[in-house]
Amino acid sequence: MPVKKASKRKKPLKILIYGSSGVGKTHFALHATPGKTLVFDMEGGTDLFEGRVDFDYWTDDQGFKTQSYRELRKCIDFLSSDKTREYETFIIDPVTLIWTMLQQERQDYKEDRVKRVKANETDLETFTTRDWNIVKKMHKGVIDEISSLPQNVILIAREKPVVIMKNGEPVATGEITYEGEKNTIYAVDFAFRLYIEKKKRFAQIAKDRSGHYETGDILNDPTFALFNGIVNDMADAKESNKGIKTGDEHLFEEAGESEQARMTTGEKASIEKLSSSIGLTPEQINNTCKKNFNRPFSQITSQQAKALISTLERKVPEQKQVDKPIAENTTKAIHASGKKKGMDHDTISQWAQQDYHVESMKELTDIQGKELLEKMKALPDMPEDIGRAV
Repeated sequence: MPVKKASKRKKPLKILIYGSSGVGKTHFALHATPGKTLVFDMEGGTDLFEGRVDFDYWTDDQGFKTQSYRELRKCIDFLSSDKTREYETFIIDPVTLIWTMLQQERQDYKEDRVKRVKANETDLETFTTRDWNIVKKMHKGVIDEISSLPQNVILIAREKPVVIMKNGEPVATGEITYEGEKNTIYAVDFAFRLYIEKKKRFAQIAKDRSGHYETGDILNDPTFALFNGIVNDMADAKESNKGIKTGDEHLFEEAGESEQARMTTGEKASIEKLSSSIGLTPEQINNTCKKNFNRPFSQITSQQAKALISTLERKVPEQKQVDKPIAENTTKAIHASGKKKGMDHDTISQWAQQDYHVESMKELTDIQGKELLEKMKALPDMPEDIGRAV
């Protein structure tokens, strides 16, 4: 039934902290909970805490801390999985950069488009309404996913003065707010500004969804436990270092080169095997992709990956040919066999994930697919009377 009785539940907190450099934003976040903490560190803000505070940080495939939007989406997917619920707190430091990064990516896309299709250069002079709508939509999408995570989430932001236009001139109001997309605050339960006065740390409340504090209230030496206690003060509540890599991610490609068409895990594995068999280093493959596709290896599309596989295969002796991604006829044969055995698509996929450590059947190689098919054929067929009932 789609209707549920409202009851007490332990709520993972979503908090936005902003302030000037050195006021202790990162320190507050890292000491928020006694449980495991994962940080998406885009500026190296946690570097000084490594070895002194127990936490993990997200890296890309090459072990770098990163400012990548796509890596952030991967990190969110990772935290959403039932297998990774051991993390109690997730920190993004700073969330300000997500908004800045998306704007820069959109501008880079516009400039690249002018070069590729000889578009009107006046299009580069300013963001159009369409540009802003696209960037805002992408930002809202990732913030909404972050706010839905089962972990406590702490968003760290820079601060900036509030400025209004008066007689055509910018005038500071004397107030301070966070630097970032203005609607970010709606995704959190609490928002406050950290500041230091006379060597003491204070928090000025900017938002309190619980209604416990008024906007503008000042707290002396705030702690996470204070906010957690307000929301979850119920005994019976139930649970519902390599530096930083930056760079163009080509987030705004045309429809044919969308994020959905990115290189698959299977294609990536095939390229790595092929390149290794002919003595090419990862750096050489990366340089080849930059030269031929104007992007690093980690960001090529599925179509570009197939073209690279074809090129590499021509350089590999016949006896060294590595396996190709699963063929369409192999996939069809697997599903046909599964039907005879009473196995649906989800059951087959779970088998493939367990035996071959892939996320989906599409990532199987053709040899693995044929092996799976043979395993299925060895199973007894589902009795005909059961089949008819089903």
